[in-house]
Amino acid sequence: MVRIAMGTVALAGLIVAAPVHSQPLPQQLEHPSSLSKLAGNYQIAPDHIVGVDLYAEGGPFSLVYSDYKTGVIRRLSQSGDAFEAGPGFGVPTPVEFTIRFERDRDGLPTVLVIEQTGKAPIRGKRMAITSRDIAFDSSDARLAGTLLLPGGSTARLPAIVLLHGSGRLTRYSFGPYPHFFTALGLAVLVYDKRGTAASTGRFFDRTTHYPDVFRDDAIEAVRFLRTQPEIDPTRVGVWGVSEGGMLATQVAAGSREVAFAINSSGFMVPLWQQVLFNIEAQLKADGFSRQDVADAVKFETLAIRVMRSGEGWKNSEPLRMLRNKPNGSLRTLAAEMVLGRWSHCGANGITCMRSIPFPR
Repeated sequence: MVRIAMGTVALAGLIVAAPVHSQPLPQQLEHPSSLSKLAGNYQIAPDHIVGVDLYAEGGPFSLVYSDYKTGVIRRLSQSGDAFEAGPGFGVPTPVEFTIRFERDRDGLPTVLVIEQTGKAPIRGKRMAITSRDIAFDSSDARLAGTLLLPGGSTARLPAIVLLHGSGRLTRYSFGPYPHFFTALGLAVLVYDKRGTAASTGRFFDRTTHYPDVFRDDAIEAVRFLRTQPEIDPTRVGVWGVSEGGMLATQVAAGSREVAFAINSSGFMVPLWQQVLFNIEAQLKADGFSRQDVADAVKFETLAIRVMRSGEGWKNSEPLRMLRNKPNGSLRTLAAEMVLGRWSHCGANGITCMRSIPFPR
């Protein structure tokens, strides 16, 4: 039986929404070895663990600090041999506390030290975790990633695959979650999305129904995990946020090998309904008039009808509606995107429009 958890993940007192990013990352990323050595879990007390994760958001690598007991999560800024945390995840100043690492003769961290003005330093001993680079095949892609294995157990481990939000994201896009799950005793698999960073294959094209290719990649990740000697094949599940949350439910529905699924803020309606909701909410937030918002929603509704049915291609009402509007009035992102789809389809109109990834 597959267990499915819905909503924001809340485990061991930690309730956070993982950052969602849509900007592309460079296709090749230099592995930040000096920072990656610091990633891991550090035990302050028997019931108190903090984590450090490697993180990249379309730019330089950094570290994310997470206190699994208090829920404090901060992106760290490096200052010499120390790392500083501000009052919020993306707010670096004023500095609230500083983190330093004590190292052994080989330069590997052994202790994390948290320093805060007026308070005694807090020390956390590094916990045993093995990090292993892996790769597995899925259709036309060779997907590259990292497998994290918590130490301290001789039994086979339960395991979890982390699924990205939308966009060209890598294994370093999950914020605090990789080591959060290892702190719970789970092995964790993270991978670069197809066509991104070290993974090969086509990222996405208009001949593929969304989200089939991403769902199939995730199923192959589960299958790969089940073959690893350290993993209990009966206890492998998936977690995802946003697009990944939606995928988690589809992966669980599409594979009997999935033991559990966690949907963190993933949409649960057909994609075309989510698109209409997003257009209306975003245009209202951007200050468009009530009439412009209504026109944009009507336009996209009609356009989706053409895409789903293939009917109304010639002299369609969506095109007439767009062309009759003065410039600047209905030049919303949605309208321009749909017009671009029509231009891309050209003479193969109906066949091409039917391949646009909206569910039937």
